[in-house]
Amino acid sequence: MHPSESPPPPAPAGGWARRLGRRSRAALVFLVVAWHLFFFAVRNPLDLWDRHIYGWIEARGWPPAYARAVKRADDLTYRYANLTGCEQRWVMFRPPMARGASFLGYRFEFADGTSETLRSPNEPAPERFFRLGGWQLRKFEEHLVWPPDDLARDPERALWEAYAREVIRRWRAGGGEKPLRRLVLVRRRIAFTAPDDLPGAYEPPEEVDIAAFDPEGRLLP
Repeated sequence: MHPSESPPPPAPAGGWARRLGRRSRAALVFLVVAWHLFFFAVRNPLDLWDRHIYGWIEARGWPPAYARAVKRADDLTYRYANLTGCEQRWVMFRPPMARGASFLGYRFEFADGTSETLRSPNEPAPERFFRLGGWQLRKFEEHLVWPPDDLARDPERALWEAYAREVIRRWRAGGGEKPLRRLVLVRRRIAFTAPDDLPGAYEPPEEVDIAAFDPEGRLLP
């Protein structure tokens, strides 16, 4: 080496470990991004078609393997969405404009033939939809208010039964003493007013029975 030349800098200690760490982080970022691209690419059409996609596949005479592959992808992404809380049921390219909102109600039917309907604490007064807090209850009841076609055979049936028991418990804790024959969960839909309507000119909610339970919270036929 010429006396005027400076010696080369020493190789940094642990160079291979740093390189491995950088490559591992890059691979992790790639996998996370790729998974979420796959997740949204699968969930968007499935949320749009819901369960009708299986009838669509069957009507075209496709082999059962196609339906099984769609079912596996549906179950995988659905469970991930519910585990992480990122299931919003939004659809790409077709954002629906809401013309109403549905809330859960409870109808207590008693042994003497009378009944009483109570609103969920989640349901606001129509003229005051803006609220703070209660997000978990709203998300949960928004799921319950749209049960599957065959709730008795659905793997999530326990959610409805557990909530029915909680509603009955709250009613009894609030002083409910009459002999209860059954509890009916009701979907109460409030239609939004048109822009030229008078403020607060809301029609009474439309009510649809969605599921009935015995006094112990068990689903009734």
